[in-house]
Amino acid sequence: MEDVVSLCQRPRVDNYDSHLYIPLKAVQQDDSGLSFNQLSLFLLKNVVVTFQEQSGDVLDAVRLRIRHSSGRICQMGADYLMYSIIDTIIDNYFPCLEQINELMETLEEKIIRNQAHKDSIEYIHRLKRDIQEVRRAIWPLRDAIGAIFREDLPNVSKGIRPFLRDCQDHAILLFDTIENCREFANSLMEIYLSTLSNRMNEIMKVLTIISTIFIPLTFIAGIYGMNFAFMPELQWRWGYAACLLLMALCAAVMIWLFKRVGWLDFKQKTTITSKKRLPHQHAIAFLENWLKQNK
Repeated sequence: MEDVVSLCQRPRVDNYDSHLYIPLKAVQQDDSGLSFNQLSLFLLKNVVVTFQEQSGDVLDAVRLRIRHSSGRICQMGADYLMYSIIDTIIDNYFPCLEQINELMETLEEKIIRNQAHKDSIEYIHRLKRDIQEVRRAIWPLRDAIGAIFREDLPNVSKGIRPFLRDCQDHAILLFDTIENCREFANSLMEIYLSTLSNRMNEIMKVLTIISTIFIPLTFIAGIYGMNFAFMPELQWRWGYAACLLLMALCAAVMIWLFKRVGWLDFKQKTTITSKKRLPHQHAIAFLENWLKQNK
């Protein structure tokens, strides 16, 4: 009971001869990011007892199957119900990681197209933190599921072991997906920093072009700014206009040359929209209607 009220439990399997205690971490996706809810599961001979950290969970699909007597969940024992709860919690990680992956892909496109916001680096760090939290929840759970179907534990029949093996395969696949997301997040950070460097280079290029254009203009103004008495153009009536025209001609020629070599080409920015997912409540309602039709 002390482990139940402690919210920092590592997923594992504790064998107490008469029952099993399995703490789990369930994940939910909302607008603010990922939220984790600790679920403590007790497996007795014919009873499964769960304690949750917060109200609301991802087990609505399991409740629907029990309510509509669908599948094996009402035909097999409490160990199958334990498997169903663990499998549902693991499977719920996949859409959350898929959502994170879609967000990173969208952010990557925005970064490449120079449309990323100045707070993008903070957003990337938040995504990396969420991925790390998922990894900490899945890494020990994979070993815990392996211990359930490999060892001879109370209240776990041999007929449930193939289901647990399949559940462990899902956990391994989920862990591989997490590793891919971690690599993607790291590469996204590198792309963002590289883009910042390229943007700084573009700014320096523009400033350099402007400075280069003004170099001959400053040279001409410096020559005619000297106060020598015998300068042929000083007494000319159209000397001032001719000097300005020469400056404008030099600037126009340099701009034309820079544009021809491609130094003044700027790509047009485009907007990117992210994909919309089916809300969780709509998915549960769809599943309930399907169960009613096929009961």
